[in-house]
This record gives sequence, C-alpha cells and structure tokens, in this order.
Amino acid sequence: MLDLLLNGFRYAFLEKKVDDKVENPLRIGLLGASNIARFGVIKPCAKSADATVHAVAARSFDKAKAYAKKHGISVVYETYEDLLSAEDVDAVYIGLRTESHAEYALAAIEQHKHVLVEKPLSVTAEEAEEIRALAAANDVVVFEGMHYRYHPLSSRIR
Repeated sequence: MLDLLLNGFRYAFLEKKVDDKVENPLRIGLLGASNIARFGVIKPCAKSADATVHAVAARSFDKAKAYAKKHGISVVYETYEDLLSAEDVDAVYIGLRTESHAEYALAAIEQHKHVLVEKPLSVTAEEAEEIRALAAANDVVVFEGMHYRYHPLSSRIR
C-alpha cells in the first residue's frame, strides 16, 4: 500500500495515462469532492495500473454525483460513513476540512481501510498519536499528503 501511495505521487508527474489496470487494483474512495483530489489522487491513479479511484462521497449527494460524472468515478455513496463501511473500497483519501481529518482517519482505520490524508494529519499531537496507534493495531497504512517530498524536482535538488 505504501508503495502504491508513493508511486502515485510520482505518477502524477508523468504524461501518459495507462489503459490497462492490474486485475485487482487498489480501490480508492474519496471523502470529499475536493479540487486537490484531482491532482493528488485522480490524475496519479489514471497513470497507474495499480490503483483506481473507485468511489466518492461528499457533503451533498448531488455534488458527489456531479463530481463522479465529471471525473469518471463509478460509485457514489450518499454519506462518508457509507463509503467508509463499503467492502468495495480498500483505501480512502481524506480531502476534507482540516478539523475533520483525524475524525475520519480514525473512522477509516476502524474499518480497516488504508488512509491518505491531506496535511495536516491532525490538529493536535494527541490526535496524531491516536491515529498512529490505531493504524498499527489494525495493520493499515496512514500517509499524510506531503507531496513535495516525491516531486521530481526534489530529487534534482538533493
């Protein structure tokens, strides 16, 4: 999972989309119909054979449906909770308001989903520790979206 997330950031900077996915790609669900998800998840997944953006949920079901149609996402859930409990979602991307990152990261981890969360991971150190401990207990990967570290320019600067 971690390799897929890290490679996803690298794929974001490639030009070519892939036509064929692996037989069982990582199925990512988006929490929130955010603009940043386009660049951080949707575009990289289009260039990766290993992952696909499979589902979306937003504050408004109508907004989620419109977002799914615009970005070719096949499944729309009415609520965040529906997406988190869905068996056809392996990992979630949390692109919601900062103060809700920890709440939904914890909820996703409890459902044994891998998590990619926009920065910051949490508002407090205590929330971050709770996320770390629960992820370890549930054997899932939690990754904070610090994209710059994997940008091709970063490797040239070093």
